[in-house]
Amino acid sequence: MKSVLIEAAFVGISAICTYLEYAKSQYHGAFGKYVLGSGLQAQWFDNPPCPLLNKEKAYQTVQMMAYKSDLQNYGQVEYFARASETVQHESGDCDDKAILLACWWTGLGYNPVVVIADTVKGGHAFVEMDGYVYDPTWDWYKVPKEEYYSMFGVKPTWWFAKGYYGKS
Repeated sequence: MKSVLIEAAFVGISAICTYLEYAKSQYHGAFGKYVLGSGLQAQWFDNPPCPLLNKEKAYQTVQMMAYKSDLQNYGQVEYFARASETVQHESGDCDDKAILLACWWTGLGYNPVVVIADTVKGGHAFVEMDGYVYDPTWDWYKVPKEEYYSMFGVKPTWWFAKGYYGKS
């Protein structure tokens, strides 16, 4: 059952990328400002307080949270949860955990980027910073980006961080 839910979550990431493409076509050049800059992205990065003093403890806390699909937590195939919602549920899927980790690290003064990608295992989300990948869902901490991309056949499709976004 868990593998079916994980596969459903991967399908959902493709759906959100399709939505982002649609939104971009509707808003033209203002996409970042109106859709991600003030709407979805502001929603994701709602900065719940980080009770931890360093990035390693923040990572460990997020990594130890239970994996629960969006279907289990929100009754939807795909839902990009606010960081505060992930804290409230004490669980989440890969994008929820990546968003929470990025929010906490941003609050600690770092500049993380959430990456949404296709991999050999399906769609996935994780955090990149300073040439390294931090993946609290698959439990990979500070893996050189090139090594991680090679191991999992990573092909980024979207990325976002506090204040900006992009399509790969």
